[in-house]
Amino acid sequence: MFEREPPNRCPHPKPFPADFADCPAYQPVRFIPMDTQYQPLEPIWSCAHLDLDHAEGRPYTCCRLGTHSDRLAWADRMQRHRLEVWRAMAREFGEALKDSLAEVYAAKAEQLEHAQGAGSRRAERRLREAVDRFLEQDFEMMDARAAQLAAIGFPADAMKVVTAHAMESLVRRQTVFGGYEPPAELLAPFSAETREFVRSLFAAPPPG
Repeated sequence: MFEREPPNRCPHPKPFPADFADCPAYQPVRFIPMDTQYQPLEPIWSCAHLDLDHAEGRPYTCCRLGTHSDRLAWADRMQRHRLEVWRAMAREFGEALKDSLAEVYAAKAEQLEHAQGAGSRRAERRLREAVDRFLEQDFEMMDARAAQLAAIGFPADAMKVVTAHAMESLVRRQTVFGGYEPPAELLAPFSAETREFVRSLFAAPPPG
């Protein structure tokens, strides 16, 4: 234990249970662990706000929002009823898309493995095909939930643009996992508070 508890440490056991509801700012996201050969393992639930920090020379899982008071203030600012609707959809999407997302990460690992070899074009083609399948499934779900998304400030068409751009960033980066910062112009259709929300969704959470 720390001699003095870091004020931004996330106090909840991890991975999070599927029905976790003990933090007002919780944003469920699927994390796909991978073994040493970059093969996908069983997906777990993480939080879009999680990050790693250090105190007293030791790493710990922290909340990007800050302290418990900061998390309460953020949830109030985002409107708690809206967060509940989002969590329900995030769980639905995360469960439905977990296999497609695992396929994307496995294909990304293969792309990096063959980056300088004869199989580089084939590996990138496999990755782009996996991304296309993921986006097709994701976009179909967004269309089916377009009215609910719009009602809480997340227009489906704008979410599609950001998601597609994020996946293209994944194809181009030199790591399997990593964060993504949506360009300001892609966030223009969202209100100021939902822009902050969307940014957090694409940050890279640690497995917890």
